[in-house]
Amino acid sequence: MPHKPRPPDTRALHYRISLADLHAHLFGVSLTIARPAAQQRVALPVWIPGSYLVREFARNLLGLQARQDGRSCPVRQLDKCSWQIECEPDRPLELRYQVYAFDASVRAAWLDTLRGFFNSTSLCLRVEGQHDQPHRLELQPDGLPSSWQLATGLSPIKVDRRLWRVSGRQLRRAGGLPGGTGAVLEWPLHFGWNTTPLCCQWRATQL
Repeated sequence: MPHKPRPPDTRALHYRISLADLHAHLFGVSLTIARPAAQQRVALPVWIPGSYLVREFARNLLGLQARQDGRSCPVRQLDKCSWQIECEPDRPLELRYQVYAFDASVRAAWLDTLRGFFNSTSLCLRVEGQHDQPHRLELQPDGLPSSWQLATGLSPIKVDRRLWRVSGRQLRRAGGLPGGTGAVLEWPLHFGWNTTPLCCQWRATQL
């Protein structure tokens, strides 16, 4: 029988964003790659469209670690903004790291006790060879102050007890989400740094 190609994984790349430490201005990031390459490369941009300054987003990335099947995988930094992970191909690979967020520019990221903001180009490592795969972003509610609300340019399409779900194909209007909630966001295929980046912001309802 002819070999049937495996259907694309609808969660090929899954980013989870948490508030690691408000006082230290640290976001926590977990990235699961469903089907990595044997020598999987990841990177952050040096600049983004609309702002042609050299911003060096990677300088704020801290403590990159990789695990697969419960075991650590070697991580090698290739240059100032890219890394290579040695792993088994086609088996889920999880990367964990933190991002220092203390840049008030709308092109970067900010986190303190009053509000948090990030541009995806500051937090989300690009996975080489998988730019056209589905990308899912989960904003975790753990540690989120109850007085904070989430604002994003994406429209909510489903909600459950803990998480809002919104589709990246619905770039219509900014909307507030209830305090203390997280969100699952999906944005279109061909995620890259040559398109308008995804932005999210938390803030207190009363400052």
